[in-house]
Amino acid sequence: MAEHLRFVFITGITKFSQMSIFSTINHLTNISMDRRWEGICGITAQELDDNFHYDIAQLAQDNDWTIVEAMKRLRTQYDGYRFGPALTEIYNPFSLLHVFRSKMLDDYWFTSGTPSALIKFLSKYPFSVNDIEGCALEKGDFDLPFDDFSTAIPVLYQSGYLTIKDYDRQLNEYTLGIPNGEVYRGLYKTLMGQYLNNNATTNSRLLRAVKQAMLKDDIDQALQAVQSYMASLPHHLSNKTEQDFETILRVLFDAIGIEVDTEVQSAIGRCDVVMKTPHKLFVLELKLDGNATVDDALAQIDEKNYLISFWDDPRPKVKVGVVLDRATRTLKEWKIVPMENWN
Repeated sequence: MAEHLRFVFITGITKFSQMSIFSTINHLTNISMDRRWEGICGITAQELDDNFHYDIAQLAQDNDWTIVEAMKRLRTQYDGYRFGPALTEIYNPFSLLHVFRSKMLDDYWFTSGTPSALIKFLSKYPFSVNDIEGCALEKGDFDLPFDDFSTAIPVLYQSGYLTIKDYDRQLNEYTLGIPNGEVYRGLYKTLMGQYLNNNATTNSRLLRAVKQAMLKDDIDQALQAVQSYMASLPHHLSNKTEQDFETILRVLFDAIGIEVDTEVQSAIGRCDVVMKTPHKLFVLELKLDGNATVDDALAQIDEKNYLISFWDDPRPKVKVGVVLDRATRTLKEWKIVPMENWN
């Protein structure tokens, strides 16, 4: 049959070993990161502008948005994929076409399939949530056949959870990150099943409670919800160290769209957790019970100058000291000191 083939185009999320496809075809060309074909599997901004005027206008009208606002929301939600050194941005066509059909923004791509295979994969290979944004790799590090994976980063890239954010021509190095809002929420909800509880109903209930609290910048109410949730986690999960708790908090707050960083470097130390809402900036220092008190945690924020990197940020700052209970593996107590109460 191979003698009748003239053109073969193979797609998929993983790179195959060429010899395993057809015994007589050993000269396939991999165009995955060829700048000439970067936009072949998506809709570029120019294509969206040229071909979807009517659909965008209808979307804006149905949602009481201006055309400019509709475009901004589409870009934030579905744009941002890059698949080569020219950094051509493309939209997810699956989600974009669903939006134009339903006239509603939603996480169409993520909800179209189950992430159970990804969860199993993440449990098999070394992976940290701190590696998600800003990991820098050479092409050969993540453009690998499936059997050669040694970390989770390649499969996150090849399955669309990570994309190229920047390219350093001199170093031939790619920086990866999450492409857009749809993937951001979907990925961190998936990670809840890996690091926390795989009960979707329980997780959704928690996320709603935390989101409602953080919409009001009520960190106390949010931590109460987290405390109750963590106390109910299965005993076999590893949440006994400060780093475990950092990861849990990051996954939870990232899943609702709060900007979160962990292990944030300062001149003389590393801040455990920094969270940014539209109106406030929260700095959290975590301590295991028996090692320190909430006042010790707050004092460390000052002693290590954790806030110095954020003084140019106009948002009011809030210091939060948290003590973790090793026995019950949840938050034991916390103390919140808003900027207006600082001495």
